[in-house]
Amino acid sequence: MLVWLGLDVDLRSESHDGVHLQGRTRLAPGHVIEIARDDGARGPVIRRAVVRTWQVKALGSRGPIYHGFCAWQ
Repeated sequence: MLVWLGLDVDLRSESHDGVHLQGRTRLAPGHVIEIARDDGARGPVIRRAVVRTWQVKALGSRGPIYHGFCAWQ
């Protein structure tokens, strides 16, 4: 599954181990995803990660907002 930063999810923090993400896209723990970000003139940069945690953070009029951690592969 391809997930775009800024479109599908927002980046909350990034470390050597992985990323904390938040958004309306539902991700399944244990699944491998490809996280893409636009790097300007160089085009998209894509990295693979495993969803470690993903849970509902809040419920709103537009549906649930999820957050969790994805570990780099």
